[in-house]
Amino acid sequence: MNAFFSIGTFNRKLLIMVMATSLLSLTLVATALTIINIKNYKTNMQTSLQEKARLLSYNLVPMLVFDDNSSASEAMSAFSTNPNILSAQVFQTDSQGSISLFAEYQRRDYPSPSTKDISSYLNPQFSERALILSQIISFEGEKIGYLHIHRELSELDEFLQQSIAISTIVLIFSLIIAMMMSVRFQFILLKPLQYLIDVTQKVRDEKNYDVRARTDSNDEFAVLAESFNHMLQEIAEHHHKQLAVESEVRQLNLVLEDKVHARTLELEKSNGELVKALDSLQDSQKQLVEKETMASLGQLVAGIAHEVNTPVGIGVTAISHLAELHKKLEKAYLEKTLSAKDMKQYLQTSSEAIDVMDKSLHKAAELVSSFKQVAVDQSSDNIRPVKLDDYLQEILTTLKPKLKRVSHQLKIDCCPDTVNCNAGAIYQIITNLIMNSILHGFDTNVSGIISIKIYLMQDHVHIDYSDNGKGLSPDNLASLFEPFFTTKRGEGGTGLGTHIIYNLVTQALNGDIAAKSKIGQGLSYQIHFPVVNQ
Repeated sequence: MNAFFSIGTFNRKLLIMVMATSLLSLTLVATALTIINIKNYKTNMQTSLQEKARLLSYNLVPMLVFDDNSSASEAMSAFSTNPNILSAQVFQTDSQGSISLFAEYQRRDYPSPSTKDISSYLNPQFSERALILSQIISFEGEKIGYLHIHRELSELDEFLQQSIAISTIVLIFSLIIAMMMSVRFQFILLKPLQYLIDVTQKVRDEKNYDVRARTDSNDEFAVLAESFNHMLQEIAEHHHKQLAVESEVRQLNLVLEDKVHARTLELEKSNGELVKALDSLQDSQKQLVEKETMASLGQLVAGIAHEVNTPVGIGVTAISHLAELHKKLEKAYLEKTLSAKDMKQYLQTSSEAIDVMDKSLHKAAELVSSFKQVAVDQSSDNIRPVKLDDYLQEILTTLKPKLKRVSHQLKIDCCPDTVNCNAGAIYQIITNLIMNSILHGFDTNVSGIISIKIYLMQDHVHIDYSDNGKGLSPDNLASLFEPFFTTKRGEGGTGLGTHIIYNLVTQALNGDIAAKSKIGQGLSYQIHFPVVNQ
């Protein structure tokens, strides 16, 4: 379309448009007529071949019934007078349904059809070389054979060539007539337009707005000329006013330049102050985020002390009890008052104490191992292989001191896959999500449900987290990930928990996070991030 508008004069564009429209219309009509004629010609060819096949099939019935091969061959030889028939075969069927060749006619070296394909041509079909037809031969309602005919398509090719030649000739003559009419139409249309162009060029070159266009054509161009003359009158009036205004504008520009310069200096100074304030705000925000992270680490240490204290205390009590029994046994042995009953009781009690100490020490070792791995992950950004279900249990183990104080129910559905990722970021995300639900999602003495589902899909880890707490209003949900936003303002909330979660997901894990909530319907997070390939 852009190439058409760059052709040149309107005269040439009009000629090309008329010729192109005529060519396209005539081509479509000629093509449609040719396709219809070819289709009708094919239909007539099929009908003619079917009629000949039905007539010949009727005559071949007594020859098939009496096995008269010579008469059938002689009847088939009648096709030699028709140069369009490439081959014709008569096939005989027996009571078992098998098909065998009975008689045939071949023009030149044309291949005989396979008996398996005979029944597939009961409806005439066109191939690249011929029209193929199979006709059932029946006697008293029983099928006794087939007549199979191949007819060449040379007539169709000749008809197609003739149709194309006629369409081409008609198309050429029609284009010549269209060109003659277009030239005449251009002369009638463009003459008054040329007058108007001459006036516009004179106005442009001489800047003379007093000239007027001719209005004696008595058509739409006369209306256009009158409108143009009226426009020239208004332009002349406007031109005089413009000269007066320009003089005033020159004076105002001198004053405005001084004002703009002064305002520019003020804006530059204000921008410098704003940049300093923004840098200071970002530094403060960074320090608050670091303090929040360290506070989380302090809570982890407190949890370690509380959880490890219980199995260690049990172990100390058991070993103290065992030491007391040992002293009693040693005293009885030295005083030679040791009996078999005392020995049996000592062995039983010491076995129980050893079992208690073993379980307590294994529990403490398990807790220390979990705390050690989680603490290392929290203070490190290294990528390492993580078995998702085991690591989630380790995270929940570190949160037991908090979870024991509430009666909330945890529903866990985690896949057992091992992936390479930033384990510390996952720890901080899960911890902050659970703590947010406990502190903000549930009221005191309310038993809530926290659901965590982690699964792997197409090299991405998906975390679906939800609780059935109070939920958030649309306004609060829109500000959820903003720094310093909290629903516990004045009650110890810093407003950095969800902001830290957002930064960890988008920066440490290179993922995405989205939240959904309604008042009274809880809060849910959808997190997904790519697995790190190593």
